[in-house]
Amino acid sequence: MSQGEEQSNEAWIELSAIVGPEHLRPARPEDAVDAVQPAGVIAPGTAQEVAQVLRYCASAGVSIIPRGGGTQLGLGNRPRKADFVLSLERLNRVIEHAWGDMTVTVEAGCTIDKLQSVVREHGQRLGADPMQPERPRSAACWQQLRVELCGSATVRFAIWSSVWKWHWRMAA
Repeated sequence: MSQGEEQSNEAWIELSAIVGPEHLRPARPEDAVDAVQPAGVIAPGTAQEVAQVLRYCASAGVSIIPRGGGTQLGLGNRPRKADFVLSLERLNRVIEHAWGDMTVTVEAGCTIDKLQSVVREHGQRLGADPMQPERPRSAACWQQLRVELCGSATVRFAIWSSVWKWHWRMAA
């Protein structure tokens, strides 16, 4: 067995122990990023699992590509290497909606559609209208907000405060 195969087997064992074997799978052709094919896809279910995965991968020299809804994988530079895709699909919950304060806390994989359905229960809406009508339901909130794919409603409801942070107001 080569050193690369040995490292790959060790990574599968370690990552499987972190997230459970049912949340680690071999990558399929559609998991490739700019024609760079990863060996597997790992889907942590908590922020703690994400931290453990990243800690292990950093210490073992295993490369990770994060993925939300997978709708913007063509943006940015082509990866030099991709051992695993870190899928945020299981981190899809709305943690808290303080409707009286018009604030909401979501996990990184929560979709715009899911978030809109939660806030709609209180007569509110998120000031974002996804600009990809062919895939509006699949992109994670953070992807759409970060790459500024939120349409004209963003101008009305979002206030840009820094390179990494958005302040959102709910529309009542």
